[in-house]
Amino acid sequence: MAAMENHSEILYELLNMGEAMLLAGAEVSRVESTLSSVGRAYGACAMNVFAITATLVVTMDFPDGERLTQTRRIIAPGPTDYRVVAAFHKLGKQCCKKTPSVDELARAIKRCIDQPPDRMTFYLGSIFAAAGFTVFFGGTAVDAIFAAVFAVLICLLQEKFAPRCPNMLMFNLLCSFLAGVGTCATVAFVEAIAAGILGADISSTNALQGANPLIHLDKILIGEVMLLIPGIFMTNAIHDMLVGDTVAGTMRFVETMLWAVALAGGFMTAIFLFDASHNVGPGFELNWMGVTAQLIAAFFGAAGFAMIFHLPRKYLAAASIGGILSWAIYLAVGCASNSVFFPALVASAFSALYSEALAQWRGIPSLLFVIPSVIPLIPGAPLYYTMSFAVAADWTQVAAYAMRTGQFALGIAVGMCVTWLFASLLKPRTR
Repeated sequence: MAAMENHSEILYELLNMGEAMLLAGAEVSRVESTLSSVGRAYGACAMNVFAITATLVVTMDFPDGERLTQTRRIIAPGPTDYRVVAAFHKLGKQCCKKTPSVDELARAIKRCIDQPPDRMTFYLGSIFAAAGFTVFFGGTAVDAIFAAVFAVLICLLQEKFAPRCPNMLMFNLLCSFLAGVGTCATVAFVEAIAAGILGADISSTNALQGANPLIHLDKILIGEVMLLIPGIFMTNAIHDMLVGDTVAGTMRFVETMLWAVALAGGFMTAIFLFDASHNVGPGFELNWMGVTAQLIAAFFGAAGFAMIFHLPRKYLAAASIGGILSWAIYLAVGCASNSVFFPALVASAFSALYSEALAQWRGIPSLLFVIPSVIPLIPGAPLYYTMSFAVAADWTQVAAYAMRTGQFALGIAVGMCVTWLFASLLKPRTR
């Protein structure tokens, strides 16, 4: 009976570990392989772990014939925290080398989960990401300031409102709507005040006529869109489907698409209410100054996302450099291609390869590097302009930008899949 209770306690702690990893943003395949390895370290002769975004089921078979199964309902994804993912990756390796007692395991799991809050890094990362990608897509320093201010608003909503929201779909809808309305209203107010004081029209409404406005509303909103796009969930979905977790990957992918639709709906409503669909500012020219500005902005944008996800600081520079390299490769390949698909494919394949190489070198999950490295390729601008022209009922432009968005997304997915396919073939699969 004591042995049975001990085995039950082990299984309970494995479920705690798996739940914490899923909530922190770990891939389903990583959760399943980690729990399987740790369970065998505690004497199980067979481990059957099934994880999806909402459920975790673990069955342990022991040499004496005992079989235990427990199920855990996963309520909702928590904030992505790479510190937790890295800590459990390390704990899993430690358990396989030297198996601790159940009490020691429980305390170790609690230490992994109870990471000290780092609100300052989260807020600074959001500011860097929003401001960086506002400039990356052609915005000015003034645009970056506006984006940084509303990044703080989005952080407050994520911190205070998201835990109380029924689901992520509703949160994305409400958050994007409030951010869009707040941005449009503030920019309109500042434009009106500045026009009255300076006696000049500084608004972005003249962008289509060739003027050089001080404020580009579209660039500011694109910076905010980049903050809310569920990039890590889409990346995990692609990875899970590739390694054979088709059900979990498909469910996560469908969820991601629904969140993206809600995000688009919120911003589209704000654009409609303020009649902002005509705001289309110019981007960077592909000369040495424009490319240099984009690469610098890509560094800050990638660093911002690494900080949002609480990447350990010793890996921050390497992850941010990955963002620069991926965009540089995209631009280089783009010089020989009229489409965005092939450059996005090559650049994302490099990002995945770069992340795998760093992961092998540092002995940590590649997930910690792949999102910051690939984030400059995320089609925030095409997605925004698709929404904007849909509000204006300009279906020709909608089709053009929607096609560009789809080509980017498909290129990123295929590129990462190619790299991960070869990487998975070289790794033994543990179940």
